[in-house]
Amino acid sequence: MPGGQGRRHRKIPEKTWPTMKLLRFIFDEARSSSITLLILLFFLGAPFSLIGYIIGDAISGLPGHAASFHLFLAFSVVALIGFWMNGTVVTRMIALVEQISDRLRRRILDRVRAIDLLEFDAIGRANIYFMVSSHTRRISDATVLFGRAVLSIFGTTACLVMLACISGEALAVVALAIVIVGVVFALNQVEIARTHELARQSEQRYFHGMSGLVNGFKELRLHQRKEEAFFQAEIASAGVAAESARSRAGVRLFLNYLLYTVLILISAGVCLHLLPLMFPELSNVAVHAAIIAGLIPLSVLRDLPLLSRAASAVDGLQTLEVQLDAALVKAAPNTARPPAEGFRSIALHDVEFRYTGRDGEVTFPVGPLSFEFPAGTVSFIVGGNGSGKSTVLKLLTGLYPPLRGTVTLNGVPIAMGAQRPLFTTIFGDFQLFDRLYGYRSAPPEQVKGWLEALHLAGRVDYVDGRFTDLRLSTGQRKRLALVASLVEDRPIFAFDEWAADQDPEYREWFYLELLPMLKARGKTVIAVTHDDRYFPVADQLLQMDKGRNVG
Repeated sequence: MPGGQGRRHRKIPEKTWPTMKLLRFIFDEARSSSITLLILLFFLGAPFSLIGYIIGDAISGLPGHAASFHLFLAFSVVALIGFWMNGTVVTRMIALVEQISDRLRRRILDRVRAIDLLEFDAIGRANIYFMVSSHTRRISDATVLFGRAVLSIFGTTACLVMLACISGEALAVVALAIVIVGVVFALNQVEIARTHELARQSEQRYFHGMSGLVNGFKELRLHQRKEEAFFQAEIASAGVAAESARSRAGVRLFLNYLLYTVLILISAGVCLHLLPLMFPELSNVAVHAAIIAGLIPLSVLRDLPLLSRAASAVDGLQTLEVQLDAALVKAAPNTARPPAEGFRSIALHDVEFRYTGRDGEVTFPVGPLSFEFPAGTVSFIVGGNGSGKSTVLKLLTGLYPPLRGTVTLNGVPIAMGAQRPLFTTIFGDFQLFDRLYGYRSAPPEQVKGWLEALHLAGRVDYVDGRFTDLRLSTGQRKRLALVASLVEDRPIFAFDEWAADQDPEYREWFYLELLPMLKARGKTVIAVTHDDRYFPVADQLLQMDKGRNVG
């Protein structure tokens, strides 16, 4: 299973404290290191309480006794041990979280690579990109804070254990302060969770707005009012909403921190001043209890806003993994190989497909379609916008699964995706890469020859296995994509309106020289086109209208 597909995801309850949520996430992800980490964490808090006890012992003995070298030595040893243990645990924790973040990214991207296009579109490419780039960075950014929070948790636990050994009454006073803060935090948690979710949604909308600003720069730059309206509606308002939500959550968490600080200080004062009055027998441990109470680490509450964002990122990534796992169940195996006997034909037989909305309602039916594309032929798929032409290409190439009907290769029915290795494609929304990935042995002279033929040699070069510049016009980018496609040299060439952005000379070259040349070499060409002037070039013309073949 790709990327650990079989891993079960346990959804952490929303009301779990952020630090505990992250800790559980780390232990779930790093099972091999869990025992070692638990042992280190078990002993981690001891220096906090021991230092407090030693300081209390020294202070309580000062009025009637000289300073003790033995106490200084003990203090120094415990401090050094604490320094070493804290450094070891935090260093390991940071390295572990970074490894987990990288492994999580890889696992998600392995799932993305394995799902089909239909499921990919349903989840949303912007959503996937935002989750992987933003949420894993949040987890990574919180590693130092998380290490400090772990120290606080285990240090607090050790201090409470020490207080229990010294005085049950002192423990009760401090425990009461912690319980009060816990109740306040629990009451705040519902609102904090809601505001974090609002912030996440607003940030995602902000990201989409940024994507629109970048991708639609030309259109927006032409019209100032349109640009301003778009910016205010999609970016500015989303930024304000995210900032407001984060601020509200941060204020509530910081008030918890302030309350805890005040209550701990009051608890230390109670241990030092009131307990000896109420329980005279506790006079000899009052100083110890007060100092240990005062040393209880508080940074975990100060860091909670950022830790909460990291915990929210964990939730988001786990939700995305669940979505991807569900998509993987429907995905075709990505182990297809070209037919051993060579390619002779590919065909659709009564193939149907349905586009559906979020509620499952059919928004656009396609088919039934029956086409055959023999080797060494040129076929044009024509029709108006939205007629289903591009969908036919996606069904043929194995990117979309047929709802009904069969796809045959050399007359034999095949599983979805088995035909993919036969195709080299240039879709309307193609991605241009600067390297010929998977074609390391491509002769440089062949690549440069095609660059010359397509009049790109003066604009782009091919050096050390990569194209030197992708900052090209739309027409030039399509010609460079064609270079890569020709170097791949697969049995079937599929083009989706390749000539639409070309000057007349390149359009004529494409139809009257390139396509006949590919046909002469035994290649199959399937092209979506509107250029009726060149329809005679095709061996067959497939007319699409409203998702059906009408001629």
